[in-house]
Amino acid sequence: MIAVKMKWTLFSVACLVLPAICWEEKIRMEGELVEILKELSVRLDHALNSINTYTDEVQKVYAAECPDEDCSTDHVVDRIVGNPIYNYQVLKRMIVFFKKVENSIEKIDLKGAATKIKKVKKKYGGMPEEEDQIILGKNLLRLIETYDLDVERLAEGKIGPDSTGAELSVADLFFLGKLAVSNKNTEISEKILETLKSMNTSQLEHQNKLAEAQRSMEGALKLQLFKQNKQNKERNKEEEQKNHSEDGEYVLGLVP
Repeated sequence: MIAVKMKWTLFSVACLVLPAICWEEKIRMEGELVEILKELSVRLDHALNSINTYTDEVQKVYAAECPDEDCSTDHVVDRIVGNPIYNYQVLKRMIVFFKKVENSIEKIDLKGAATKIKKVKKKYGGMPEEEDQIILGKNLLRLIETYDLDVERLAEGKIGPDSTGAELSVADLFFLGKLAVSNKNTEISEKILETLKSMNTSQLEHQNKLAEAQRSMEGALKLQLFKQNKQNKERNKEEEQKNHSEDGEYVLGLVP
């Protein structure tokens, strides 16, 4: 029940703050974009297969005539020219197979795919903006704070008693952590940092992101604490000056 309430809280807050974003429409929009990309991917794969097949055939010839891979171009050309079978295969590749390569590349139709994407964007009122992501990030932070959520469980896609596939990556936590720091929510940013430290990041890329996240968030936290201490000192100094003035003492810089 708590998990359902949290989901609806996030949904209702997002719709209230971002009336332009209809989540059902955005999900449908993404689905249509994926279909366009799938179609493009099939054509790209076909073109790449044609290209790889062609280049592999040529490389076989070069490998056969230059096994040491240290031959001059003139040497390889002389070997191919002097072999009637190679001559036939060269013409066949250039007349038949290369034409297939060209046709597969022409069918990619990048311009057509771009036009379809533009139409889908226009149909659904455009893509979300970076500001939308920031607002939803703040909503997530608000949920963590309101329901005192375990950040580590949340990163694993566990919302209350429910387990979902909506996991938070290192990059996601990094973004939320920086957002928490910028909003002066030290407690949540520290929770997120601890979760980042405990994550099993075996891949080098993830390890680099984790190290970057730790340096950035720890630096931001230190800077925030420094600013807070500075503000507290200035506030205390002003209060002391005010108290001295009330006691009838003159303070340098203050008009009695």
